[in-house]
Amino acid sequence: MLNINNPIDGNLIGEHISELDIALVEEIDSTANKKSFRVKENIYFLGKQFDHVSIQTSLNDTIESIYIGCRGTIEEKGFLNAMILEYGEPKMYNIDVIKEVKQHLPDKNGISATTFKASMKECTFIEQPLFIIWHNEKYIIKLDISVKSRTSIVFEKNIKN
Repeated sequence: MLNINNPIDGNLIGEHISELDIALVEEIDSTANKKSFRVKENIYFLGKQFDHVSIQTSLNDTIESIYIGCRGTIEEKGFLNAMILEYGEPKMYNIDVIKEVKQHLPDKNGISATTFKASMKECTFIEQPLFIIWHNEKYIIKLDISVKSRTSIVFEKNIKN
């Protein structure tokens, strides 16, 4: 069941979707080998409100990954300190060298995109990391603070186990 203080966390990885309060969860998509669900209301995670939670499961409804997101960036050190207290010391990464940039022409809907390849280097919080990653035996946590309009945290199964 949902933990009121941290209703979504990595301990749900590998569990059945029914571990979540079914009144809060609805299926939104299904493919040949995955199902996607969303939590229908905002949640608080380590004291911060998140407005989007989606969960990906296998076809037998075993949770494989959890995405939580919020508008804006999590720049306050207090949230990072709460993450460190909860999950231990992370590795922080920033872009080292951009190796390739490609501009894609607009498609038939007028949508264009830019892609780039870059190498990453470990850094400190002072160096403004783009990604902060925690590893444990059961799951990996990826905090993405690179998008200025959104912050996301992804919990996914540690494939080494």
